[in-house]
Amino acid sequence: MTETVEKTNELPAITPDAAKQKLSIALTKATFSVQGLQNEADALIFNEDQENLEKIAAFLAKTKKITKVIDDEHKVIKEPYLEGGRSCDTAKKDMTKSVVDVSDPVRVKYTTLCDKIDRDNKEKERLAEAKKKIEEGIEANVLQFSQQIAACTTRKQLNDIERLINLEKSPSRASKYGDLHQKCIDRYDEVLIPVLKDQKNKLDEQEALQKELDGATDPEKHDEIKEKLEAKQNEITQNQILVQEQALSQPTMSVIEPEVVTTEVKAKRTEMVCEIVDLALVFKKSPELLNIDLKLADAKKLGNTLKEAGAFGTKDELIVNGLKYTIKKVW
Repeated sequence: MTETVEKTNELPAITPDAAKQKLSIALTKATFSVQGLQNEADALIFNEDQENLEKIAAFLAKTKKITKVIDDEHKVIKEPYLEGGRSCDTAKKDMTKSVVDVSDPVRVKYTTLCDKIDRDNKEKERLAEAKKKIEEGIEANVLQFSQQIAACTTRKQLNDIERLINLEKSPSRASKYGDLHQKCIDRYDEVLIPVLKDQKNKLDEQEALQKELDGATDPEKHDEIKEKLEAKQNEITQNQILVQEQALSQPTMSVIEPEVVTTEVKAKRTEMVCEIVDLALVFKKSPELLNIDLKLADAKKLGNTLKEAGAFGTKDELIVNGLKYTIKKVW
């Protein structure tokens, strides 16, 4: 390869004018010239006279010979320069392949690693967001249960609410809260259960006073019990307000979680990868996205087969299965 490169480096630079001169000399040696060809073209007569038609055909045949002389000489002139170019191309190809052979395994491993890190980062963010939503759900439940407790006027109603709270605390709800289930239980026990029990006690006291009032016969005793009952009813009303206020004023649950730590990988760019999974559907819905090329060689063979079978009849055109075949004459 070294000898070839050195030989190529000794070649003189070639200009378009110099190349044209070499081609003109080749035409002269073959007894042709472009000017002579022009003179013949100017002398041609275009009519239906047989002699004139034969002269035109002979002229066109001559131009093919002249073109072949130009093509052959062009190859001779260009070959030494092509040899050097091919040597450079081979060297570049070999060197590039050597670099690719070294870099490709690294790139594959690096891409696989970065994809894994990206998936892990997204999973960490997903888990953090899921925990946040669970926390928000717990706080929403605390407020909702508090409002329901405040609205209760009977012990039965309070018992119904307590069953719902206990259901949220039960193992059957563990999957709903995940790692935060115990904190959910602690939150409900801290905020809801005390006010629920207090309200139960007050309703029990109210019920006892009501029974005592119903059985009182002494007017003075009746008035005394009635006064206590009214006071107790007022306490219950005040407690209903207090229950809701306490729920709103309670500090929200704070989940001590480490900050989401992710491994930083930064993509150089993003690429859109597209592939066909349903060719028929793409062809129907988005044909503009498809490149449809006709296999001309195979189509011509089929056209010639149809021609030999007489499918064209006396016509020059034939349409079969969406393809148009035309018999074109070349003069």
